Amino acid sequence: MVSAVVWAAKPGLEDFSATGNITYISEGKVLPAGKTGKWVVVDREIKGEFDSGNLSGPYTMNYHAMIESLDTQAGDLHGTLVMDDGSRVLKVKGRIESVEQAGWYVEPSPPDFPGIPYLMLTMSDDSEWWFTAGTWGRGTFGAWAKFVPTAEGHVWFIEDSCFTMYGKWQP
Repeated sequence: MVSAVVWAAKPGLEDFSATGNITYISEGKVLPAGKTGKWVVVDREIKGEFDSGNLSGPYTMNYHAMIESLDTQAGDLHGTLVMDDGSRVLKVKGRIESVEQAGWYVEPSPPDFPGIPYLMLTMSDDSEWWFTAGTWGRGTFGAWAKFVPTAEGHVWFIEDSCFTMYGKWQP
């Protein structure tokens, strides 16, 4: 494999960026990873839309992840992002940071109601992507989604989000 520095210096490559949102995250299948205390997320789907930069339109990303604990939801992710029109296919890999509380959907009302929080899931900004069909290119990405969880901690609905990619490509 060619290093990112050598690859980025390849003649004919141009700067690449794309920014959009995340509109949907499925529950996926969550299974214990043997006796490690970790969890495997199988076949989870993210949907969204790029609205500025070098990609435009809806996308679907299917991924699997190795999660350190259900409480933190932190772990490593690998997947495939496909533009819904079929024009581009990318591989992605990265790091999901620990889930954080990001305010209140419904504030607590002591003593009986604990409240409903907003939670934030974040992909590390040094997560990687590379095209596998439609063109040549590679780079980094970061993403976050602020959501209201179900009682089990899954995504009920997404309140706000961002998905940003940078790199080099051959348009």
